[in-house]
Amino acid sequence: MDPVAGVIVDVQNTICNNALLRWATPQQKDQYLPSLAADTIAAYALSEAGSGSDAFALGTRAEDHAIISC
Repeated sequence: MDPVAGVIVDVQNTICNNALLRWATPQQKDQYLPSLAADTIAAYALSEAGSGSDAFALGTRAEDHAIISC
């Protein structure tokens, strides 16, 4: 298997789907899990330029654009 495909599957299953299963409301689970199981690839942000791994220095904020991010 291509290592890239392995990373995509790992992020999808262990980071995004697991977070939804643990902490999402029933409505959020109903909204997002079906598409994540069918035709949507999950994503997550680890750091950003200028802050490295300092989570308190992050400047990114979320906006609802009908994109699923974990």
